[in-house]
Amino acid sequence: MKQSYEAFLDDMGECPSEQHSIDRIDFNGDYCPENTRWILLSEQGKNTRHNRVINAFGKSQILADWVKETGIANTTLRSRLNKGQHPEEALSTPVFRERLLTFDGETKSLTDWGRYAGIHPDTLSGRLSRGWSLSDALKKPINIKHFRKNSPQS
Repeated sequence: MKQSYEAFLDDMGECPSEQHSIDRIDFNGDYCPENTRWILLSEQGKNTRHNRVINAFGKSQILADWVKETGIANTTLRSRLNKGQHPEEALSTPVFRERLLTFDGETKSLTDWGRYAGIHPDTLSGRLSRGWSLSDALKKPINIKHFRKNSPQS
């Protein structure tokens, strides 16, 4: 087996451009003609064992490519998958899904309940996440003194 630059050129050919680099097809394999190729540097960064490959809708892509394709944030998609959500569900579920709440036999979105009660939806959501009942979250007034006391003086 000859080991020289000429042998390398015989096996691989000239580098197509300055944006190319040698890549191992199987990153656990050897650098041999059967397991190497010229690849764009931008693509080579995707070919690492640290990338998460997701198989969905009949194709296989790394998480970063799914993020670009779907517009779903990396953290949102990663969180969904880490919680055990099926890849196709994680990739197709809309990012914002209005929360529906039922009170006194009537179902409305969190936003609509906020409008009904005159409470900002973020305030309503915060109250519920702190364990308030829906009744209390809708009926208790906002503590204006607290906001005035902690707001900057003009």
